[in-house]
Amino acid sequence: MIRITELSLPLDHPADALRQAIVRRLGIADADLLDFTVFKRSYDARKKNSAIVFVYIIDLQARGEAAILQRLAHDRHVQPAPDTAYHPVARAAAPLAERPVVVGFGPCGLFAALLLAQMGLRPIVLERGRDVRRRTQDTWALWRQHTLTPESNVQFGEGGAGLFSDGKLYSQIKDPKFYGRKVMQEFVRAGAPAEILYVSKPHIGTFRLTGVVTAMRQEILALGGEVRFESRVTDLLLDDGQIEGVVLADGEEIRSRHVVLALGHSARDSFRMLHRRGVFIEAKPFAIGFRIEHPQSLIDRARLGPYAGHPALGAADYKLVHHASNGRAVYSFCMCPGGTVVAATSEPGRVVTNGMSQYSRKERNANAGIVVGITPAEDFPGGPLAGVELQERLESQAYELGGRDYCAPGQLVGDFVRGVASATFGERSRVGTAILCHRCHPRSAAGVRPADSRLRSRRRGADRRRDAHVVTSARDTRRHEPAESQRARPVPGRRRRGLRRRHPVGRRRRHQDRRGHRALDARRDTARGRRAAMNLDDVAKLQQKKYREQFGHFLIEGEHLILELQQAALREPALLGSRLYVTAAHADWQGPLETRVISERQMARLSDTRAPQGLVAVVPLLPPPAPRDGERAFYLHEIQDPGNLGTLLRSLAWFGGLRCLLSPGSVDPYNPKAVRASMGALFHVPIETGVALDSLPARYARFACLDLHGSPMRSAAFRGFDCYLFGNEARGLPPDVSARLHAHAFTVPGCGAIESMNLASVATLCAYELTR
Repeated sequence: MIRITELSLPLDHPADALRQAIVRRLGIADADLLDFTVFKRSYDARKKNSAIVFVYIIDLQARGEAAILQRLAHDRHVQPAPDTAYHPVARAAAPLAERPVVVGFGPCGLFAALLLAQMGLRPIVLERGRDVRRRTQDTWALWRQHTLTPESNVQFGEGGAGLFSDGKLYSQIKDPKFYGRKVMQEFVRAGAPAEILYVSKPHIGTFRLTGVVTAMRQEILALGGEVRFESRVTDLLLDDGQIEGVVLADGEEIRSRHVVLALGHSARDSFRMLHRRGVFIEAKPFAIGFRIEHPQSLIDRARLGPYAGHPALGAADYKLVHHASNGRAVYSFCMCPGGTVVAATSEPGRVVTNGMSQYSRKERNANAGIVVGITPAEDFPGGPLAGVELQERLESQAYELGGRDYCAPGQLVGDFVRGVASATFGERSRVGTAILCHRCHPRSAAGVRPADSRLRSRRRGADRRRDAHVVTSARDTRRHEPAESQRARPVPGRRRRGLRRRHPVGRRRRHQDRRGHRALDARRDTARGRRAAMNLDDVAKLQQKKYREQFGHFLIEGEHLILELQQAALREPALLGSRLYVTAAHADWQGPLETRVISERQMARLSDTRAPQGLVAVVPLLPPPAPRDGERAFYLHEIQDPGNLGTLLRSLAWFGGLRCLLSPGSVDPYNPKAVRASMGALFHVPIETGVALDSLPARYARFACLDLHGSPMRSAAFRGFDCYLFGNEARGLPPDVSARLHAHAFTVPGCGAIESMNLASVATLCAYELTR
């Protein structure tokens, strides 16, 4: 596949012009262009006197792609298309007895839970708020009746704070692995407009988001997940520095060694709980300010000039960044074209504002947050939660100034700059007609006021008298949380507590106002949680079964097994998530896997052999493929020898068409000895572990077992069964098992000079008889 970038066309180009432009750019015949898709479409309106054009990124398929790329090797805008598909890092080999817990069901928690569910891990989601339908009713009760429900509002509930916002799905972060593409695809599958896959600044809008979020929740449930609303986590269960579960407000305990903390910026009680329990919390810079509203027509003319109102462009947006002479940085965020300012508090006696837009963006005003950055050292010293306390004081002050009924204090922008109260308001949003306010936090005013001239200059000559219709509303304090929790940092002066197996996700220092960014963080953090979070100590632990289950990975060692893995990765892309560790002697190893060079001493820690071979791979545990028509199964009851199992798997791989089922209590097929003995067969044989006997009758109709006293295995009847039972190496198959399943007994004819045959040898003979 080929990618073309910087392909420009006029704003009103006909539909077939794009195909013609691609053909001209590549210098090929129209018939040689097999297919193409728009990966991205944007427009450039920075030059006031230039025509606005669409700029495309195109992915295409054509005949003779190699020759085209060679001929256009000098053109940096014609390159091979990157792989934008999402490759899960792991899949549950079997249903886990201990399910992961996701705390919070905002954008980050939603996507973390969805990804875990798609990997077969059946997460339990704990959301303190209510589902979308009831949450919407509670939120409108605040807007219309000034009645606040503290656990169900703009901040808390299904979808998080991003639900009642513009639904913006873009950010300014780098995304080299295209996790954002996966986010968009999931939204589209859930009912979002397909155009979000390619427009430069995609958005969904609040009303559409409610249906999208509901559909995503239904998929999590269909995949075995569980979503529990009105379930607020109030404490952690800790044991010797490791998390063992969570405690809910009603006293219920949920045990899990894997807890994903997808806390939003408004979960202040949760941050206090984490700090109280010894989890490392530190104050971080954040921003405070207000919402500003302009007539949308003013913004359209300023940004788009004569193209204002063009249906292909929609409502225009803007971005403001200003570095004031006093050292403060002022910037806009969460700019909502054609939207409205709404009350967004989650705590009684406090006022917070936020911006919201529908998909159409047809409201009269544009609005944006205008905020100034503040730092712990200069603006809120006093501890890791001092920023939270500052937010609470400012929001309480806004509540008093707004009349104590959750209306926001407001002011005309010109009066704000002059520092005087306004006598009237212009066109404003539904936050209410509260009293005038020029009492801002001094740090906020000191930074914002010098930026006003910068904002006014960006109107490109628009009527400055329209300041009479530019309204500011306070406060906007929840741009992001003022404290953060790192993954693996102990509290200074204390023993590490509550840090292992806890995964805080979704928080980054920059550009956190985008719903898509939070979701993308969930993709990154969930992907990293099972592999990248493992250091060499964790990798060495994979020699033990409990850690293989905990991390969802196992180890293979040696050149032959690595080559088998690389071949298997061509059939199963999820195996490309494996990581290869090599010593300096193998530093030039070529392959598709991420490779890291380590020392001989480190390699010795990863290997369970006396003479390490210098190559070890960490491989994700993947679920077996679904059974195929005509596929037979070998059921192994409580076998214990890893060498036997590995040899048996080699035989099954050689003959093919056979599935391996292991009973509870059997040896782990990912035991290092079993892996070595299999010689890579485990990449070719479907393996299921923990398969209970009682589950077999629902899957198979006819059973056979191997016994010293039975019909000769050479008979034609031997090949007429679906599932073949093999017993423990020492005790064989219990008689009650074969009786319960009405299994027909067969034997391997022989002279009987010794008591029995080796299990792997018997299974090999059976596989041969079934396929000859």
